[in-house]
Amino acid sequence: MKIKKSAAYAIAVATILTAFCGCALFEGMSPDPLYGNREELDKNLTDEIIEDINAGDKQAFKNMFSNYAVNYMEDFDRRIDDLFAIADGQIVSYTYHTGWDETASDYGTSYRYLSYDVVLTTRTDTLNMTVKWYPINEYDQSYEGICFMYAGGDEMYDLMPEHVTEADGTRHNVYETLEFGLYFGDECFYRLTQRETVSRYNDAVYQSYIEGDAELLASQFCRSAREEIYGDIEKFFGYIPAAEYIKELSYGTDNEGNWNHPTPSATRYVLEIADEIIKEYWFGIADLENSNYTLVFIYCLRDDTNTDMVGLNGILFYPRAAYEDIVADSLINFDCGIYVGEEAQAFRQAE
Repeated sequence: MKIKKSAAYAIAVATILTAFCGCALFEGMSPDPLYGNREELDKNLTDEIIEDINAGDKQAFKNMFSNYAVNYMEDFDRRIDDLFAIADGQIVSYTYHTGWDETASDYGTSYRYLSYDVVLTTRTDTLNMTVKWYPINEYDQSYEGICFMYAGGDEMYDLMPEHVTEADGTRHNVYETLEFGLYFGDECFYRLTQRETVSRYNDAVYQSYIEGDAELLASQFCRSAREEIYGDIEKFFGYIPAAEYIKELSYGTDNEGNWNHPTPSATRYVLEIADEIIKEYWFGIADLENSNYTLVFIYCLRDDTNTDMVGLNGILFYPRAAYEDIVADSLINFDCGIYVGEEAQAFRQAE
């Protein structure tokens, strides 16, 4: 039996509401936000941050954040108050450290995502700050502006969980910073990476299959689907040709620090943010050792309207050559459950 998601959940990324707050700072930006010197872009932003904090202008400071960042947190305004109280209008200088610069363009649509660190010096103390921001995002303007900011006595990366070392010696970090919001040093500002989430679901599928343990796989599903999923699991196990067809590729870094893992393949499915109501669902493709089949997971990280949806919502398993055109946008009307073989036809990309 399938469990239908609510109509409110089935909203594509393209229809997300965008009119939450303004980002006047980024209108007519110089240098060019897509091709300009990234250090100059970062420093211009930092100068504006310091100017607003020292002037006590909380609204101007808030306007520099993306629509998603402002609405991702219920207490965003209170957090601005806390940051202004910490800095106390006394910032006199800063030291800048560049981070990553990610740019993409597809058929004339582009974005640029920058990350950097600064140490703010006040008259009495120092404050470490990490900023992640989009000077431009033509795919979705609600990203434009500051998406993530951390401020604390310690450097953010020193507070991240340690890298995990596997039995074979490979290492990888299973946590990443949250995508949106304003955070401080005394709180959790990270979660499992999307790659790690997909890997853990993949591991549950593999272990439950080789052990014949339907309970293990059912326990991964959200509460809304858990009681109804056993029939689908039996069908799924019967369809899998052999364990090797669902075995995951290893990933991480080797003992010399060289990357040897596949490219992460978890991609955003639905993100809806309106009036502080958040729904965040993901579409992740596992990297399998046997490439004849594709294993897809649809899962929910957060749904403020129905917490019973949090967890694994569905699995697709199908011959790769037959249905290569299944993408996130074709899963808008997804029903909780497991779909194998020709059943995946229902989720092909519309032509």
